[in-house]
Amino acid sequence: MVKFLLSAVLYNFTPKLKKEGEIKIMVDRIIQRDEFRELTGISRTSEWRMLQAGLLPKVIKINNRILGYLESDYQNWLRENTF
Repeated sequence: MVKFLLSAVLYNFTPKLKKEGEIKIMVDRIIQRDEFRELTGISRTSEWRMLQAGLLPKVIKINNRILGYLESDYQNWLRENTF
């Protein structure tokens, strides 16, 4: 169970010092592909075509069956592709 939870969450160890010796750990959530399509309104076929063309963020492999996107990558992609 712990191994699955650790594989499902990627830790982005970016030290943010508030006080002497205190480190803040930032956790980046993984958005699964079906949630990504729901958020963006694009179809599964369009997602595949955009991935092949390099127009979407890098896909993260959670396990053998589940793929997703880092939430920070999604937010950056959304900022860059909003009119």
